[in-house]
Amino acid sequence: MPRVFISSTNRDLADYRLAAGMAAHAAELTADLQENWTAEDHPPLESCLERVRQTDVLVVILAHRYGWVPEDAARNPEGKSITWLECEEAAGKKDILAFVVDEGADWPRELRKDVELIRAGQLTDRTQAFSLMEATWQRINRLKDFKQWIGARGLRRTFCTKEEFKLEVERALRTWKARRATESRRLAGIEESGQFAHIFVSYSTEDRAWTKKPIDALESENFNVWWDQNLRAGLRFDKAIENELLQARCVIVVWSQNSVNSDWVRSEATWAEK
Repeated sequence: MPRVFISSTNRDLADYRLAAGMAAHAAELTADLQENWTAEDHPPLESCLERVRQTDVLVVILAHRYGWVPEDAARNPEGKSITWLECEEAAGKKDILAFVVDEGADWPRELRKDVELIRAGQLTDRTQAFSLMEATWQRINRLKDFKQWIGARGLRRTFCTKEEFKLEVERALRTWKARRATESRRLAGIEESGQFAHIFVSYSTEDRAWTKKPIDALESENFNVWWDQNLRAGLRFDKAIENELLQARCVIVVWSQNSVNSDWVRSEATWAEK
C-alpha cells in the first residue's frame, strides 16, 4: 500500500495531523506520522529525511508557526525548518501536496507566531525583549519564504477549518492515487502503444503556424507530442481532448494575444493546473 508522509509543525497542528492520517486511511493509503515511530520532539534530521525517502507522496501542512530548526551546520547551513527540509528532500523525487491555512481563517491567537511579539513587549529586561523580538521576526519572515517556495511550485491548497482540510486531503490523495495507477499501467504496457501522448500542447488555432515549430523541435528529440491536429475523424472533439489531458505527463500552454482570449485554451490550462 502506498505510504504518505505527513510533514508539519507538531504542537499547533496535532489535530490536523491526525485528520490527515484519517484522510490517508480513507483513501486506502498508509500514513507515516512521526507520532507513530518516535516519542522524541526533535528526532535526528537524517531519520526524518530517511522516512521521507521511504514514502511515495508527501503531505505538508502549513499554518502560522515556522517550527523546529535542526542545528546542523553541514546539512542545514541556511537554518531551514525541519518541515522545509523534508519538503526539499521530496522535491523532484515525489509528489508534494501542500495545504496552507487561509490567512483569513479563525485561528487561535496563542498558536500564531506573532504572539511572541506580545510576550517580548511584556519583558522588563530590554536585552531579552529585543532578542526575542528579533528571533520572532526572523521566524515570521522565514515562514513567509517557505510558503513562497511552496507556492512557486504550484502545489498549495488553502483551508479554513479542520473538516474542510480533511476533505481536501482525502480528495487530493485519491486524485494522486488514480494518477499513479494510470502511470503504472502505462509503464507496464497495459495502454496501447501510441494511444496517449506524453506531452499535450494547448494553443490557439490562430497560432498554429508558429506553434508547430517548437512541436517539431520536441518531436525531433523523440518526445511524443499531442495537439489537436492529431485528432482522428469521427472522434468527439471535447471527449478526445479530455482523454488526452487526463493521460498526458506534461501540458504545455502556448500563451499569446490570441490564446488568452480562447475559452478552450483557458479551460485546458485550468484543468492541467489542477
